[in-house]
Amino acid sequence: MVENRISLLVNLGKTLSDENNDAWQALKLRAERKNRWFIQQFIDFSIESIVENFLNEEKLTQWLSNYDLKNYNKDETVGLILAGNIPLVGIHDILCCFVLGLPTKIKMSSKDELMTKFVVSELQKLDENWSCEIVERLKGFDKVIATGSNNTNRYFEYYFKSVPSLLRNNRNSLAILSGRESETELKA
Repeated sequence: MVENRISLLVNLGKTLSDENNDAWQALKLRAERKNRWFIQQFIDFSIESIVENFLNEEKLTQWLSNYDLKNYNKDETVGLILAGNIPLVGIHDILCCFVLGLPTKIKMSSKDELMTKFVVSELQKLDENWSCEIVERLKGFDKVIATGSNNTNRYFEYYFKSVPSLLRNNRNSLAILSGRESETELKA
């Protein structure tokens, strides 16, 4: 099963990389018009990173080899609440559910819904048996993965206190620069 999923995800990567796919290219332009933070350079960078790191056969095989995927409950529905601050920011959570074939309900951010809906639709075309539903209000799930601000996370902690959950909030980092960093160090 997992080998088949890897092949399907590699095919998704080909679709997302296809510059001749007029529907996909038009959708990326619509996404930029809908969310002015999503300039084409950022959209293309996100897609290239996703294809290279998440939809690459070698990297998928290596990633999944770290897990025993035989003993999980395929009947449990996972609810996803996705952020919308970066183009396709919720793709990893979606791919995790897809790889396992878990029934999935997705509450997405209106700021990143166009491209995310396209990806979900493409995954459903690749595997018509994968149950995935995009919802306005998340209900009827057994586990949840939610991403939001620190404020939103307090709501998540209360709302999802009775189900297994992975809750993400703001992440901040700091770098102290001396001014002697090389170009390579700055890029890293």
